[in-house]
Amino acid sequence: MPQVNPVIIPTHNCYELTVRCIDSVLAQDIPVSLLVIDNGSTDERLRAYLAAFNVEGKHETLFLGRNAGVSKAWNIALASFFNTGAAEHALVLNNDLEIPPQYYRLLLETGEQFISGVNVGTPNGSRYWDKGVVPNPERKYMRPNPDFSAFLMTKLCWDKVGSFDENMVFYAQDCDYHVRMNREGIWAGCINLEYYHYASGTLKQATDEEKKQIAEQADLDRDEFTKKYGCRIGTPNYDKLFG
Repeated sequence: MPQVNPVIIPTHNCYELTVRCIDSVLAQDIPVSLLVIDNGSTDERLRAYLAAFNVEGKHETLFLGRNAGVSKAWNIALASFFNTGAAEHALVLNNDLEIPPQYYRLLLETGEQFISGVNVGTPNGSRYWDKGVVPNPERKYMRPNPDFSAFLMTKLCWDKVGSFDENMVFYAQDCDYHVRMNREGIWAGCINLEYYHYASGTLKQATDEEKKQIAEQADLDRDEFTKKYGCRIGTPNYDKLFG
């Protein structure tokens, strides 16, 4: 059966941030169904919360049992919707952010195959949408560089570009996908629609051993990108990939 505006959230620990993120998803002004992909969380509060998380059968959690990485989690979730024909689009979020109630709807209204809002850091005091502020109703396009922390992807984009490169486990898969979208003629960028991102929330709350493993894998991921394209991310030669 087709899903109603699916939302995908990979998690790894970070109970408080994850609950904030989920609350902002459930506050969207259009109906949503939520799929959480738990990447081997060891936080028992979070595991208990997610295990019990099923509201009227619309929301569910898939426990992977290990930290399989960002690319793997995204692929599992997106394939479950797109490869089965269960949805025509999906919103993919980090678990360390909050989106305004209009976020999903306004991204959908652009009609783009891949689009995001803009990360504006953490809130200073109350959230702007709690003050009754309408988030940039003009929805002006800002730049041809999407924020992969909170993006909307269509099945059409997935069918053209394919899955995320799982050789890049934690990092660089976003840049790789942006290059591949460009080569398929898909414009991907962001509109002037703000969301709050508690940047690197998972990394900040990781153990010293986990931080070491993530840092080592990040270097391997960036090396994988360089091997694939012959340039480092953020260099002039990287920019030429979009020429």
